[in-house]
Amino acid sequence: MQVKSPPGEPRIAVRLRPEQLTDLGFRPVEVLDAVQTAFQGSVVAQVYRENQVCDVAVMLDPAARQDLAASAR
Repeated sequence: MQVKSPPGEPRIAVRLRPEQLTDLGFRPVEVLDAVQTAFQGSVVAQVYRENQVCDVAVMLDPAARQDLAASAR
């Protein structure tokens, strides 16, 4: 999976160890999806107000997204 950042956006490289992930019961694609959600967000629901639809998205808070070392733990 490769995600392209808009020009000027910071990039991170995620290198997975598939053997270790499967030993822990994770599939690599699930881990990559979680990382993408954490940093770019994902729509998880919709809220309806009268005739307006609003998406509900989840992602890490800005401070956590800035501290990559903490995210790697």
